[in-house]
Amino acid sequence: MIALLKEAGLDDPTISWAVDLLYLFITACAAEQSVYVDKESEGQTEAGVVKALEDYYATVSAERYPMVFALRRQLMVGTGDERGSWALKVLINGILGTPAEIV
Repeated sequence: MIALLKEAGLDDPTISWAVDLLYLFITACAAEQSVYVDKESEGQTEAGVVKALEDYYATVSAERYPMVFALRRQLMVGTGDERGSWALKVLINGILGTPAEIV
């Protein structure tokens, strides 16, 4: 990973922070995936877990959570692969365009 970031022309401080950020992303993905693994061991499918989330968002109060209510359908759009690919692109583009400012 460090070699790829170096090839992209990043400086050492940005590379060091980028590695940290990318590993945080990887860890977050693993933590989310572990929920599906746990639920599957309890006999639930990934589709069932997603459906439960969709059902929950359908009950959100428009008065109490107007922004979540407005986005409730969009919150569940896209596959895990689509969302993961987009997230990685956002991180990489942000890293490439934002040098670390270490003082």
